[in-house]
Amino acid sequence: MSASFLEKLLCLLADMAALTCAFILLFLLQYHWGWVPDKLDTSKDINNYIRPMLFLNGTWVMLFAINGLYRKWMLHSRIYEIWCMSRSIMFGWFLIFCLFFGPSLMGSVFKGHQINIFLDPFFMVMLYYGALLFSLLIPSRLMVQWFVRFLLLKGFGTDRFIIIGINKA
Repeated sequence: MSASFLEKLLCLLADMAALTCAFILLFLLQYHWGWVPDKLDTSKDINNYIRPMLFLNGTWVMLFAINGLYRKWMLHSRIYEIWCMSRSIMFGWFLIFCLFFGPSLMGSVFKGHQINIFLDPFFMVMLYYGALLFSLLIPSRLMVQWFVRFLLLKGFGTDRFIIIGINKA
């Protein structure tokens, strides 16, 4: 197995694991731990939210693939990878925010109602989700890069070749 294939596979698995952990932690923050006002409901079960979680994870993976986050990162710096991940996370977070919160915000603006989005529970949920994405996705990617580099230094994933010939040097 080549190192680039292993890197892509591990990045995909790490992203899926981090996205799943972010969703589960968000669910716990929202419904079981009471960090979001007016959302405490311990009777809700995570099993009812498996399909939305899988859909959201698939959407994130497609967004990451479109932004080129599953390419070879061995030739790029870790700072550049963090920058690309941060940019993709911010774009996806803003897209989700606009899709879910935009219609109610625009409706209240056209009706002339004054709305404070900072007091809305959905805004708090989105802030927590963005913070969880940043704090779980970027370190998981860096750990994958560290692991692949460790494997390459140990000789795993490198091509073996023999140099034949004599040179007068």
